Amino acid sequence: MAKAFSIGRAESDALFELSKSIPENIGAELEKLVKLYLSRLVLDHDNTPAPLRKSTGLKDAIKLHQVCRAFLWFQTKMQAMCPESQFADVQKEVSSQFVAGLLDADLLHIVETQVPANSDIKAVAGFRSNPALSRAHVEKIEQGKVDDREQAAKMYAKQVSAANLAQVKAMLAADIEILRSKLPGKSEEAAEHALNMKYLRDRQQIPTRFA
Repeated sequence: MAKAFSIGRAESDALFELSKSIPENIGAELEKLVKLYLSRLVLDHDNTPAPLRKSTGLKDAIKLHQVCRAFLWFQTKMQAMCPESQFADVQKEVSSQFVAGLLDADLLHIVETQVPANSDIKAVAGFRSNPALSRAHVEKIEQGKVDDREQAAKMYAKQVSAANLAQVKAMLAADIEILRSKLPGKSEEAAEHALNMKYLRDRQQIPTRFA
């Protein structure tokens, strides 16, 4: 990549990391980004006192576009970390801070100094200060996921053990049936007894034959 675009190794690595953060449903994500960007343009204009209002220049428009994309990226990370039952409330709170412009400085700093895909969600004050996204809370959630995986592994091991035991029992039952089929029945015992008696009679009648 560095050779193809005539850029340095560090810039090439940054582009590679950035490419991994591009979502598969790029069309829907772009639509979401455009809507957020336009809503911020309108809100920023309306929230500015009338005497201070002016048209948005290219530089400011680019910065606003960058913070909007960074906010959507961190919102995705937040959804993965936050408990499902609390996500709606957390999203509402963080979004209200974003539309008021309170997160712009942190988001812009991350865009200019880091690769967003590798950045920590705690780098943004609005995410860092939320109790649902605190380190202890996130660690508790992660530990719960580990416990669930361990519990599932134990259950699976128990099921495998029970299946193995059932298989061994079935094999033993089949072997016992085979052994029983090879044992002489009443008819075989009667025939063998008849042969033994015949042998004894012949032995008594013709002693010299068996001498």
